[in-house]
Amino acid sequence: DTLVAQNLTSELDRVRQQVPRAEDVTVDPETRRERVIERRIDDRVITLPVLEEGEIYIRFGKPAPTAPARVIGTESETVQDLERRVEQLLREREAARTGQPQPGVTVVPPGDDSFERRMRQFEERMMDVLDRRLTQAGVAPQAATTPATTPSVTVIQDRPAGELSGIAAYLGVANPFQGVIGIRGDYGTFLSGRIELIPEFVLGFGSDTRMYNINALVLIPLPELQYIRPFRPYTGMGLGLMAFSNPPDDVAGIQFTWSFHLGAERNLGPGRFFIEYVNLNLFDFNRLNAGYRYRF
Repeated sequence: DTLVAQNLTSELDRVRQQVPRAEDVTVDPETRRERVIERRIDDRVITLPVLEEGEIYIRFGKPAPTAPARVIGTESETVQDLERRVEQLLREREAARTGQPQPGVTVVPPGDDSFERRMRQFEERMMDVLDRRLTQAGVAPQAATTPATTPSVTVIQDRPAGELSGIAAYLGVANPFQGVIGIRGDYGTFLSGRIELIPEFVLGFGSDTRMYNINALVLIPLPELQYIRPFRPYTGMGLGLMAFSNPPDDVAGIQFTWSFHLGAERNLGPGRFFIEYVNLNLFDFNRLNAGYRYRF
């Protein structure tokens, strides 16, 4: 309660500083005499509110024909009343805490919540008065705004598996010594981009023979490595069928193959450039490829 009263007192001090004082306003004596308000019969009829608590004083007497208008800048009597009321409530609270009566203060017995109730009502009335005073003085309360920052979030979405969403082409060298040309299709990803399904067709030429190879590959992106940036590593494996038009010595003309892939790629234009080492059938065949991968 003491903290609430202190806050109310601080608000009163702030309002008094913002409202112009009478000594700060220069009024011409001639203007003072001319600024009068004529009293009419209608002005003698007033409406009195019904209060839950408090006192209303009505004074009857012969009214003056004219009354000087209040000088602009005079401190409001409402603010002065609020000051006196705050002091009275503080004295009542101190008397209730110590149990010692003070002049002009009625001790509130323990357990009586009338003081707290009156304090809340007074605080509400005071805030209304302060709002009106600030509005009249042209001082609009400003709400503190804190700019909200939205953290950046990277969302990885699966491309629809089973639909062609990109192609890749590459050149390479192979053992037995041949030049190779390869074409791959990108048929989407699984598990939030952690597995890529890629069919592949490879044509080899040289050493008096031609090689034909069809594979189904699964490529898996790996965590980035600091020392190879901006390249990102990946690995993979595949199953396929390979045939030779004129097979080399000790090589079957048609055979099944399984392959291991280790490569790295980086963004370049609308697609990605990649380099890759491929091992087939446990080092029976080896390839080194470089190409470009483009997604639709």
